[in-house]
Amino acid sequence: MAHIAYISIGMNSTVHGSLELGRRLRAAGHTVTFLSHQSIEQIVRENDFRFVRLTADDEWKQRLSEIGRLTRPFANLGELRRLRRQSMQLRELDSTIGDLRPDLVLIDIECHVAILGSKKWGVPVALPMFWLSVFRQQGLPPPHTALLPPQNVKEQIQVRLAWAKLHARLLIGAWMRMVTGRRLQASLRPLFYGTVRYSDLKDLARSRSYSIKTEADRFQWLRPHMYMQLPILSLNIYELDFPHSIHPNMSYVGPMLNTRRKEVGTSDDAGRHWQQYKDGLAAEKSRRRPLIYCSFGSYLAPDSRLLEQTLLVARQRDDWDFVIGGGSKVSHRDLENPPGNVLLMDWAPQMEVLSYASCAVVHAGISTINECIYNQVPSIVLSTHTNDQDGVAARVLYHRLGVVLEKETVTARQIEASIEHSLADESTRSALADMAQTMKDYEGRQVELTTIESLLANGRNRAPA
Repeated sequence: MAHIAYISIGMNSTVHGSLELGRRLRAAGHTVTFLSHQSIEQIVRENDFRFVRLTADDEWKQRLSEIGRLTRPFANLGELRRLRRQSMQLRELDSTIGDLRPDLVLIDIECHVAILGSKKWGVPVALPMFWLSVFRQQGLPPPHTALLPPQNVKEQIQVRLAWAKLHARLLIGAWMRMVTGRRLQASLRPLFYGTVRYSDLKDLARSRSYSIKTEADRFQWLRPHMYMQLPILSLNIYELDFPHSIHPNMSYVGPMLNTRRKEVGTSDDAGRHWQQYKDGLAAEKSRRRPLIYCSFGSYLAPDSRLLEQTLLVARQRDDWDFVIGGGSKVSHRDLENPPGNVLLMDWAPQMEVLSYASCAVVHAGISTINECIYNQVPSIVLSTHTNDQDGVAARVLYHRLGVVLEKETVTARQIEASIEHSLADESTRSALADMAQTMKDYEGRQVELTTIESLLANGRNRAPA
């Protein structure tokens, strides 16, 4: 059996998926070690995995602070240049991988420093990601847009213009950084693990014998560049995407959903209230009321107006129950006198709540949408217009998995009408059932396991005798 190292970007939604992937690999007999520069040790260890914290960023920040206290300008400049050179050497990352001696390294596709650094390790590398299609293809809209697959010449032109606009913004941004001196300023700062600055990554690639020109492409969707030679694992199903020809380096391996997971951020108080609610459901099975789950993201502060409109629906519909998950940005203490049919939680145990829900009012994060589909819960989607959320919302609409509303202008009446429609719409229920079954088929066929074991086998075949 193999030892697999997983370098995580550390975002909450991606951590859950990577841990589930690790759990499935462990169940097949493999050993998995997680690494990250973010503080995710608690959740990783609670899932019984080994965790290695990458701490070089802490050292560079401390030394940068010390240099800032120097009063001699030229000495300051020399120290900054020395610090940058040292950070570019990636000694901690190299030594950690050398000590672990993994057979395969999985690196979140946004961990650009680790990906470029891996060139010297002599270990097979694959890049898990939580997006759907990210490669530029004819007739496939960029993931950050709400465009649907083009059906006529006008729509084809709209898709091409969307890609052209993305590329123009990239080039203009690079030019602005150069003329304003930001690029020069960046060259005097250390390299941090989470950087996405192209000039930093170009310098790193040069020092690691990694040719960005031949092995990456700046004009795909992923910023600052897309990796064109390494295998990419989309933790989604192809059937949720728009129809297209899959790039030869990309594999859809299915969403990594842990149906038994618990949210480590859920407070004891919120957990007790949720348990009381479940006990009430068990006692009133003959009088089941629709449960509406509402979640507007874990990192961006929820739109106060959207929250107010949702609570207004709850006040108007006392025949429905609501669970509202606020994430880390809102507390029940911030809201005055919520209606009695509303349970406000900091971190809602989302998978468990969705298993009880009749409908969900959510942002367009792909992980949340996957969990709604898996539980066959129709969704009212309100995109925050960040990253790929408009594209995810467009796919929900295309596959008839829910309703898409405009977050900035939505009213309580629209939310209420959409919930009513979703509760009664059999076509949406049928589409959800088919898509959920497809997800379970991926899991049953262990697509993620066979794909990774194929990478391991190829790596062994390429190893020197």
